Amino acid sequence: MRAPVLLICPIQPTSWKGDSANFAITEFSEVRALVLCSRAHTLASHRSMLRSLRDQLRTREGAGPLPALLLDLGPPPDQLPAARLERLAGSSAREGVWVMATKLTDTNQASTTMESKGSSRMTMSRVTMVLALLTIVGIVDFLLNVAALHFLRFDVNPVLEPISNYAVGPYGFLFIAADIGLGLAALALTFGLYLSIAPPGRSYVGLFLLALFGVSALLAGIFPIDVGGEATTFGTIHNIVGNISFFGFPIAVILLSLGMGKDKRWRSFRRPALALSLVVALTVILTIVGSNLGMGYGVTQRIANVAALVWMFAVALHLRSVAQGALAQQPSRVR
Repeated sequence: MRAPVLLICPIQPTSWKGDSANFAITEFSEVRALVLCSRAHTLASHRSMLRSLRDQLRTREGAGPLPALLLDLGPPPDQLPAARLERLAGSSAREGVWVMATKLTDTNQASTTMESKGSSRMTMSRVTMVLALLTIVGIVDFLLNVAALHFLRFDVNPVLEPISNYAVGPYGFLFIAADIGLGLAALALTFGLYLSIAPPGRSYVGLFLLALFGVSALLAGIFPIDVGGEATTFGTIHNIVGNISFFGFPIAVILLSLGMGKDKRWRSFRRPALALSLVVALTVILTIVGSNLGMGYGVTQRIANVAALVWMFAVALHLRSVAQGALAQQPSRVR
């Protein structure tokens, strides 16, 4: 915004008077200075004229109206042209659609993630159930084959001789099938417990020893024991893996039973499993004592094997129950 500027130029410098018409006064948009012609500074009367004019000027005196462009702020929103209102409405609608699309995308992503997790849990539960069934089948296979050998092989003394002697002689394939079944059952139970028990309740040492028991059982069936005085490579391997499984299994079941209490789905089964594991440990100790004393080694070994099978069977049943419960809850979580 500019204020008026007085441009004073004398026409006849010698005839100036305060109210003379010989001076042309012109308005400009802003008072920046009093501009005089070069000859206006030559006389003292001219300098007194400048002081007189300076005293008579006031702020915005004689100024014209402000430019309309600076005062035009536009009409209020309710008086905007229809075309502009339509453009604003369209812009707002597009922004609303974008926000809704973003929210729907986030919702779909969250739903997809939940469905993926639910599908993964369902698959894991089904795999766990299959592993539990394999464990049960392997245990039944071992019991049936060994029981049949007691009726088919009367040359083996069940009181004094270990059950591994059934692998040498007639129907030895039944004992090989029994050991393979036991080994696969132990391995299936190992993976089933790994999938079913929450990480805080997993005993990785116990799982490792249980898996080692399964591998040892498989190798014990493949490499038969030495019967008689002659030692063979197969017999040596059988003795090594047999001792590993025999001493490692009690430690495995105790550690696994203790860890079950840290998982809410296994907490109720902790005490029964721990009680059975202590029975397994006691029967193993009894077998060692009987072997050193030469008294009833065959009987104590069979008792220890039965105790181990009972623990595995009970755990496999609970594993199957946990998997079934997880599958029953899936429809309510997954659409």
